[in-house]
Amino acid sequence: MFKKSIFSFAVLAIPMAFPVVSLASHHDLIHEEDTSNDVASTERTAISVQRVTAGAAGQLINMRFNPLFNLKDFPSPGSSSAAILPQGFISLAAGEQTMGVSTWANLGYNKIEDDFVLTAYDGSSTTGAIGADYQLNSKLTAGISLNFSDTDIDTVFNSGNSQTDGFTFMPYANFKVNDWLSVDVSAGHAWNETKNRRIEFGSLVTGSQDSDGWIVAGNLNAQKWFNQMFASARAGLMYNQDERSSFTESNGTVNLGQTNELVQANIGGSIGYWAAPFMPSLSLTYTNDLDREDQFILGGGAQPANDNDGLTVGLGCSFYGSEKIQGLSMTLSLTSELLREDLTNNGISFNMRYGF
Repeated sequence: MFKKSIFSFAVLAIPMAFPVVSLASHHDLIHEEDTSNDVASTERTAISVQRVTAGAAGQLINMRFNPLFNLKDFPSPGSSSAAILPQGFISLAAGEQTMGVSTWANLGYNKIEDDFVLTAYDGSSTTGAIGADYQLNSKLTAGISLNFSDTDIDTVFNSGNSQTDGFTFMPYANFKVNDWLSVDVSAGHAWNETKNRRIEFGSLVTGSQDSDGWIVAGNLNAQKWFNQMFASARAGLMYNQDERSSFTESNGTVNLGQTNELVQANIGGSIGYWAAPFMPSLSLTYTNDLDREDQFILGGGAQPANDNDGLTVGLGCSFYGSEKIQGLSMTLSLTSELLREDLTNNGISFNMRYGF
């Protein structure tokens, strides 16, 4: 058992090694801004928005393999709950599950807000994703996903707005170590376009900024049945790079490009109760920004919190089909992030998966 645990952690560490090593000599960069409000919206919000929305595509991959939402992938041999579970839940433990294809789709909406006066914004982020994977053997599953996002925020400090549309292409894989432990890894590239507008001396100022970057994520997942209670735990790392180009606004103002990098670690757990054919659940996930850019406003006075910690509380309910629709599962979840001093992030998402 100990050797298997060491092996699983090694698998998790491999895809994360490159970004972590590349950042070993990286110090938190401080982006300095004066207190003037005559700045493009992204000049003061890019870092904050990145922390709120970073790794959205990677989080969807984790949901695809989260034991709580995919009970059929990790049944518990000999569990007293087996008798009350629908058809298909115990086949894998018995070695009877056939290889096949799974397709999935996700829709999500997050309400985001920054309350600090010199970086304040109020907006939302809408995401959609589709994915498909193939079970190569009893332990390994590999797939691809395509994610679309639209983030629209109103910036109070300059009477402005920014709207970012982006696509992320992300291959992924999951390795099943044993009946209670698995590892998922994903890596992809994102392309974004942001349209800025603001009011300066009563006139409208506009500009467009392109950005792109990499997302790499890995998670270690564990699960166990306790009669009709189902408990799961997760630990993971995520690296996100957001490389923003220089751009010139309609009034001639030049905004220099910048590269924002973020490394986050997370650990959490969840518990659900089987109430056929539904599974209501509660989850807690603690996130720490191991490495990221800070923002500093010149001119003295109060500064953005630049805090490192977040705690996400989630409520969810999953439905699992049986008999003719045993390949179908659906999940509706609500989340709220706490602890971040100036930031608010509340979300709702719907995930549907069908295996055949």
